Amino acid sequence: MTTINQSCPVAKQPSDLDSELAKLTGNLQQVQDTFLNHWTGDQLTKFLQDHLREHETLIQESKDQILCIQKELQILEQQSLSNKEVGEDNKKKLLALKAVIKESALKLQELLFEREQKEKEYIAGKEKFNQQKELVEAQEKATKTRLRELVKAESLYKEWLGLQFKKISEDHLQFVFSYLDPKDHSRTFSFTIKIENNKYNVADSNPAIEGLDKMAASLNESNNLTEFIVTAWRKFKELL
Repeated sequence: MTTINQSCPVAKQPSDLDSELAKLTGNLQQVQDTFLNHWTGDQLTKFLQDHLREHETLIQESKDQILCIQKELQILEQQSLSNKEVGEDNKKKLLALKAVIKESALKLQELLFEREQKEKEYIAGKEKFNQQKELVEAQEKATKTRLRELVKAESLYKEWLGLQFKKISEDHLQFVFSYLDPKDHSRTFSFTIKIENNKYNVADSNPAIEGLDKMAASLNESNNLTEFIVTAWRKFKELL
C-alpha cells in the first residue's frame, strides 16, 4: 500500500479548477472592460487633454517667465549702458576738474612765489629806505648842528674879524666881512656855504678868491671851519 506525502500540495479536483478558471476569466474581463472603457474611451481622452492643458499651461508660464526675465535683462542692459554713458561723462568731467585743479594749483604756486618775491623786495626796499632815512636824518642833524655852531660863534667872529652871518635859506649861510678896507669900513666881502650830504660847498665869493675850490676841499678834509674863515679873511685882505 502506497503512503501519501503530506508536505506536497494536493492536486485540485476538476470541479475546483473550473471554478477558479471561471473566476480568473471574470477578473480578466473586468480588467479588459475597465481598460477599454476607461482608458481608451472618453476618460482617456479627457485625461490626455487635461494633462495637455496642464503641460501647455506650464509651457506658457515658462514662456512668460522667460519673457519677463528677458525684459528685465533688457532693462538691466539699458541701465548698464546708461550708467556706462553717465560714467563716461562723469569720468570726462572728473578729468576736466582735475585739469582745472592742477592749473589752479600751478597758478596759486606762481602767485605765492610772486608774493614771496614782492615781500622780499618790500623788506629790502624798506630796509634801504630806513637806511637812507637814517642817513638823511643824520646829515640833517649834522647840518643843523653845524649851523647852530656857526650862529653861536657869530659874536666871537664879529668881534675878531668883523664877521656877520646871514641865513639865506634852510641850508645856505652867507659869511660877510666888514672893516677889511681901511678906506671904507662899510665895504663888505662875502662868500656862501651850503652843507649838503655832510659836506661843505663854498660858492658866491664876492670878490672872487683865488684857490677857493682848494680851500673848500681842505675844509672838508679837516672840518676846521675856523681855519677856513681866517684863510678867507686873509685872501680878501690880500685883494686890497
